[in-house]
Amino acid sequence: MSDLIKHRSKYHEVVHEFSGKEHFYTVNSSSNTIYHVAFKVCCTCRYQSVQGTPNSKICSHILSVINKISDTGDVSWSKEGEM
Repeated sequence: MSDLIKHRSKYHEVVHEFSGKEHFYTVNSSSNTIYHVAFKVCCTCRYQSVQGTPNSKICSHILSVINKISDTGDVSWSKEGEM
């Protein structure tokens, strides 16, 4: 992910709108344009099924995936030799 995208993201205002099977957010960009973002996460671990999902929290497994996406800016399948 480019440093420019990371830099720009710091100036967006994010407002949580609703959580159900997906989490919905409104993002007001620094140019005052409003975008709608839907985010869905799940994990098969016990914590997520017992405490995470019912309380709108995430487990460390989901967080590690979010961190990977944040570092790389890529949500596609891994590239050859990478896991």
